[in-house]
Amino acid sequence: MLVKISTCALIVMALFYGSVPVPVSIAITQPIGVNPSSTVPHDRLHTPPTSPHLLPYGAWYGPRHIPVPENAPRIYRIDDESLRSAIDAQVSDDLGMARNNLQAAKQKIEELKQRIGELVLQLHAKDTEITALRSNAIENSKRFRDDLAAQTEDLNQAKRRVTEIEQQMAATAKGQELVQAKRRIAEVEQLAAKKDQDLTQAKRRISDAEQLTANKELELNQAKRRINEAEQQTAGKEQELIQIKRRVSDAEQQTAKKDQEVVQAKRRVTEVEQQMASSGREQELAQAKRRATDAEQLIVKKEQELTQVKDELKQVSQKFADVNPQLVAKEAELARTKQMLVDIELNANANTNASKQTDAAATQDEPPPALSLQSIDQTLSASSILGADTADEEETLTLIGNSDLRKISESLTSLLQPELKKGTVTVRQRGNKLTLALANSDLYSTGDATVTLGGTSLLERIGAVLHGSRYQGIEVAGHTDNTPFRSDLRKGFRDNQELSRARAD
Repeated sequence: MLVKISTCALIVMALFYGSVPVPVSIAITQPIGVNPSSTVPHDRLHTPPTSPHLLPYGAWYGPRHIPVPENAPRIYRIDDESLRSAIDAQVSDDLGMARNNLQAAKQKIEELKQRIGELVLQLHAKDTEITALRSNAIENSKRFRDDLAAQTEDLNQAKRRVTEIEQQMAATAKGQELVQAKRRIAEVEQLAAKKDQDLTQAKRRISDAEQLTANKELELNQAKRRINEAEQQTAGKEQELIQIKRRVSDAEQQTAKKDQEVVQAKRRVTEVEQQMASSGREQELAQAKRRATDAEQLIVKKEQELTQVKDELKQVSQKFADVNPQLVAKEAELARTKQMLVDIELNANANTNASKQTDAAATQDEPPPALSLQSIDQTLSASSILGADTADEEETLTLIGNSDLRKISESLTSLLQPELKKGTVTVRQRGNKLTLALANSDLYSTGDATVTLGGTSLLERIGAVLHGSRYQGIEVAGHTDNTPFRSDLRKGFRDNQELSRARAD
């Protein structure tokens, strides 16, 4: 242990023993409680023999030699003010850093609470939108059934009127007009059958939309459940922070209390040293030094507790950092769901406008009816328009994927420009079907079931576009030659049918 006796310490010692010439500075490196080495001069380890002494009230009679026994204990004053100030500064810095970390954790908790509130509001809005969509779907389905019943009734009335007119025309011998009326009735029946098929498809699509809505509701419920779990975790973390704050406050109070005890102990040590310097009581001085050592150990222990508190704060911050990405993912999922609903509404509006334009064009292109059948034509045209409007309303609710089909069609058209110009590839979209026709000459050689290199490249490009599509109903048809195929045992095909099967496989 290094012991440094500064000028101030020598002056204090001089006040007890007398005066000493100034300036004097002595540095001694000596373990406490160990006798000095025999190689060190004895006069450097205690007061010089010619140390002066004090007489009553400032009387000075010159130096006086005080004999010192050789086995007398050496008394040193340890100046530890700098060590104490350094420890106090470090403890203050650590406490300041802990307060800053607590403040940052509070801010993070407030931000998480605000974000959770926004997510809850968004979930309520999404529930409202889903309820409105479901009610609209039910109302439209009822309206479609009523329209179908009305259309059927109108068709029956038209048939009855046609029968009556046939009887009248049979009486008046208007066979040609009767043939035209029958042809129009057949067309109306075909149109009604087509509308029935469209209605069946619309019902199927409504069922798919309801299933999709149910899936979205399940996803929203899962999101709500996860948000509740995140809120519970946040509440738990707040309780942990409160406990940590309480522990930090207790540690600060204990540290302040121990600092006071250390100050009191050092003061008592100083008093004991002064008393020992005057009376030579070694045992009390050793006890005072032991108390000072205990106080230093207590300070070290409190520093370790502060380090543990810092580690706990780091763990809490890490847990909050782990929860934050989950909240961000939920926000992104809600945004995607909202965007999907907006796209569905836009597609429905676009399909409604397109169907209205198509109906208007079909009405303009329809030939004028005969004069003798004007009443029949009015009835039949009214039924046709009603059926068309009903089918269009059904398609408006269920044609969700038409925009995706248009995107795929545009991608294929831009990708297959050379083949489209040659006429070897055609792309055609009708309703919810996209047809891609490929020429056999680009895929196979005549009478061969192996795809050519050009055909392989073409199929790879088409597959790259269809790979990202969510449609699973892809039908492949064809695979045969227009040229009659004769039996060729070397290739293993007896006719065009076997060649077609081999190409399909």
